Amino acid sequence: MGQQWGKDLKDGTVPQERLVVLIQVLNIPRHSQKAFRRGFLTGYGAGGEPVLAQIIKQAKEGNAPRPMINPSADGQKLGTPK
Repeated sequence: MGQQWGKDLKDGTVPQERLVVLIQVLNIPRHSQKAFRRGFLTGYGAGGEPVLAQIIKQAKEGNAPRPMINPSADGQKLGTPK
């Protein structure tokens, strides 16, 4: 699993914020964390260590960027009267 995340993140097919949120939500046992880390670094390749460290830091701090809410088709923002 980690290897695919690392590859997808490096390729730009998955936003970093998605992995931050995943780490925040999942309660992964320590041995699985180590396996994910090894896989991520293999999939990402060179430069993966600081990227993963930043993701983990953001997840621990709980400051993942919030996803944007798209306005509805008629141009109104969600939750606002017409």
